[in-house]
Amino acid sequence: CCTASFISRNSEDPAVSWIVFICLGSMTFAMNGMRQALAMSICLLSYRYAKGKNLFRFLLVVMIAVLFHKSAMIFVLIYLLRNMRLNWKSGVFLAAIVAALLLFANRFAFLYDSMTGEDYASGESFESGGAVVILVMVVSTVAIVGILIFSKRLKEPQGFFPLTLIVIGFSLYLARFLSTQIYERVSYYFAYFLMLGFPLMFVDMKNEIRKPARVCFMIACIALFVYRIGKGAFADFEMFW
Repeated sequence: CCTASFISRNSEDPAVSWIVFICLGSMTFAMNGMRQALAMSICLLSYRYAKGKNLFRFLLVVMIAVLFHKSAMIFVLIYLLRNMRLNWKSGVFLAAIVAALLLFANRFAFLYDSMTGEDYASGESFESGGAVVILVMVVSTVAIVGILIFSKRLKEPQGFFPLTLIVIGFSLYLARFLSTQIYERVSYYFAYFLMLGFPLMFVDMKNEIRKPARVCFMIACIALFVYRIGKGAFADFEMFW
C-alpha cells in the first residue's frame, strides 16, 4: 500500500514504475528482508512531506519507520537535499557527497554502528552474485544517463530530485566494495527512486521513440526477472513451470 501510494502520487508512468519495482530487485528484497522492507515502505510516505517542506510530519513518518529498522535514519538525508536544482553549485555539492561516501566508507560504517548499536563495521562485505551486482550497476547507470539525455525537467525539482537520489544510491552501492555490506542495505532506500527515474526518462522522449523504447524496456525487465527467479538463490521458490 505504501509503495502504491508513492507511485500513484509521484510517478509520471505508473506502469513502468511497477515493472521496475517488481523486476529490478525491490520486490524480491522485500520477500527476504521483510523488516527493513517495512521501514523502507513507510519511508516512502514521508517523500510527499519532504517535497512539501513539512519537517514535522516528515520526521514523524521516518521515526515510525526507524521503529522497524534503524537504517531508516538515512532517509533524513532526503529532506536536506529537497531543494537541490540543476546548477554548478548543486553539481559540486553532489560530487562532494559521492566522494565523501567513497573515501570515508569505513568511518561512516563505524559511525552508523555507534548510532544504531549494530556491528556491521566489523564484518566484511561479501559478494551476493556477480550477475546481480552487474545488474545494479547497469540499471543505475542507464537511469542516470537516460534522465540526463532525455528528460526536459532537470531544471525543475521534480526532475532533478529523483536523479540526485539515484546517484547517491548508486554511490552507496559502490561503497559496499570499499567497506561493509551495510552500504548495500542502505542503498536499497534510494533504489526505490528508480521507479521515478525511468518514467522521467521515457515521458519526455519523442513519441516515435518512446513507445518502442518503453516496450523493449518492459520486456527486458520481465525477462531478467524470470532469469533471476530461475537461477537466483530464492529459498524454495520456483516458477510454476
